[in-house]
Amino acid sequence: MSLSSDLLYITPKLRVIYSTCLNEKNIQDLLQANSIDDYMYILKETSYYQYLKNIDPKDLLSLELALDSHLYNLTKIFQKIGGPDVYTLISSMRKIMLIKMFALIIRGVLERHSENMRKILNLLPEEAREFLEKTLSEEMSISRIMAEIERSGFYVFSRYYKEFSKTLSSEISINLSLDLSLLEEFSEILTSYPEIIELICPEADLYIINFLSKSIMLNIQDKLSTYIKDLLRYSCKIDPSTLEEMSSSDETRFLTLLRRIYPSTLISQDLTETMINIRGFVRKNVRKKSVSYIYSYPFNYGILWSVFTLKRFDIEDLVSIASGKIGLISTDMIRRFVSI
Repeated sequence: MSLSSDLLYITPKLRVIYSTCLNEKNIQDLLQANSIDDYMYILKETSYYQYLKNIDPKDLLSLELALDSHLYNLTKIFQKIGGPDVYTLISSMRKIMLIKMFALIIRGVLERHSENMRKILNLLPEEAREFLEKTLSEEMSISRIMAEIERSGFYVFSRYYKEFSKTLSSEISINLSLDLSLLEEFSEILTSYPEIIELICPEADLYIINFLSKSIMLNIQDKLSTYIKDLLRYSCKIDPSTLEEMSSSDETRFLTLLRRIYPSTLISQDLTETMINIRGFVRKNVRKKSVSYIYSYPFNYGILWSVFTLKRFDIEDLVSIASGKIGLISTDMIRRFVSI
């Protein structure tokens, strides 16, 4: 897609939005918080506090939904200041945030958090609010919830969930369906905006590796073997033959194959430990690349995607730190999950 004056027009505005992202000092201060209440006090120094000041910070589901709602609303601002050439990219951003919110809502309903979610109805964007209201008021079964998701246009999530849930738990099915839905969106973005491949591919490949690692850790490889073709289609830079071999490997062989893709220093003898290392490595590198795109020249669509990614990473970091403070996890361990 050729560059137009649209991006030249919105770039200064995107840089203003970027200035509201978390910086290293914000993250370090939050990591040093002594409690979740201390975390909320420190959060007042950031732009995100305004979206959480009426949220119980110990209610992680509501906290994450409130932050996701903020980013979804921000994509509406992108659409107002952008032009036709960026509508496809912005549409994908909105779909990414909506399907993530839908997945959180389903998880909340299944875990019987309905009362807490009622308290944040007014914070949600219209589409998510309508979905939650209908889910709560009609006490829908999971099959009806999936039908509603399909009606909202998220066929990929619904299709995968229906297949996974035949043999897997609802929680696992939601997580795996969300991973593949996000991969579908990444794939569509790259079709329209191939110039931002270096920003999207590391994350896309991480989702694939994460999917395969979950199948090994949960001992469900045989149940997921039919989805390998989809993973090959979504793959960015991982060699297809390596992916195929990984899909049928045991943990030891899988760890060996990961050395073909990532620095060997990230690979330990434990798969969970290794995946934490890889996730941290990828997210830190993507954040650095995204920051460099903000001030790059000539302008390209990576600037818009970078701001969205940085905001998304901010949310993930805030949720990880809050979760760690509630769970009394050590600061050093929480630090491994953040992107700065």
